[in-house]
Amino acid sequence: MLFQLRHGNPFVLEAFYLNQSGKSRQAKSVEPGRKVRYLMTNQSVSHKKLSAGKRKRATAPHTKLLGTDMDSTIGLFWSYFVPAMDKISPILAAKLGVPQEEFERELGRVMHKRGTHEWPWVLEETKYRREWKGTPQSFRTEISEPFWNTLDEMRAKYLRPFDDVLETIDALNAKGVKIAIVSDAPFYMALTRACDHGIDGKIEALYALDAPLPDVSEFIDPFDMQLGLERIAALEARSHKFKIVRKLPKNFEKPNPGGLAMAMKDFGVKPSETLFIGDSAKKDGGAAEACGVRFIWARYGIYLPPAYVDLVDRRFTPTGEAPTNGHGITYRPSVLPPMVEKAASFEAVLNHLGKERRPHRKTILNPSARPQGTEEVGH
Repeated sequence: MLFQLRHGNPFVLEAFYLNQSGKSRQAKSVEPGRKVRYLMTNQSVSHKKLSAGKRKRATAPHTKLLGTDMDSTIGLFWSYFVPAMDKISPILAAKLGVPQEEFERELGRVMHKRGTHEWPWVLEETKYRREWKGTPQSFRTEISEPFWNTLDEMRAKYLRPFDDVLETIDALNAKGVKIAIVSDAPFYMALTRACDHGIDGKIEALYALDAPLPDVSEFIDPFDMQLGLERIAALEARSHKFKIVRKLPKNFEKPNPGGLAMAMKDFGVKPSETLFIGDSAKKDGGAAEACGVRFIWARYGIYLPPAYVDLVDRRFTPTGEAPTNGHGITYRPSVLPPMVEKAASFEAVLNHLGKERRPHRKTILNPSARPQGTEEVGH
């Protein structure tokens, strides 16, 4: 059997055979890629299609569940927090009659104490509430409400998913891969940001930390608790499209694997069928390692503009210096957990839906390497 290109059409092959007399005879045009079986005789050439049963069938992805962090993985918390603080800090500092730098450090003290930048009583727990000469109502009206109104305004204006997130989620849904957010943010803020991102109708489950309420005895006046309680109630009452929402105990904060393990149990998946992506090598990577699942480091989420770094690591810290508690631009873990990829975008999860081994070797970083990102988690 001989093949040659039909003149003028590079996409069609012509088949020839030699008969007993040695003369060539055209048999039939054959399109490349068409699976045929040629039966040689001295009279003709025929072809048969391969049976459909022998064709390779598409297989479902081996990965059945994607667990994902939210802040700095799906979107950037700092994209609205920094502009909000830049706008409201000088206004409130002027009202209180204190230098802006002092005001920001005092807020930073409460934020670091409570472990969240959106603690509902962040202003009521500052020294400025104790020094306030007016009524509790006037402090709420002049100080607290403008602060939260500005944050809500900037969140609505600036919070967006990273560029490829929505498209990647759609691709995962089309493949039948379930998705669950496992966040260390307070539940009321995790729900709020997820809905603002527009992903509650695309992702099935949300797991986030419960925020224990402070004791009323901690306040100058019981009235000071009211605004924070109202805020939490309003945010948690927001309508959403998640099928599963769970408040996690505070001690489930990553790298505790409790939240991820709960998601795996809820979806009935094995560690080998689970993939987890997050921006914190220490916290997200630690939880994934403890659960025995593959981890993708969302390295794209740790890089901030210099102006943002200045606010994160200097202005809103208790001392005006980068914190030493495992957060901040100057902190970088010396050992990274096992991972399957250092991702440049959320889309990297699509590279790991098949069956693959989970690496066990940790990465030891050069201790003299210059830090290039922030592990400070926006809550």
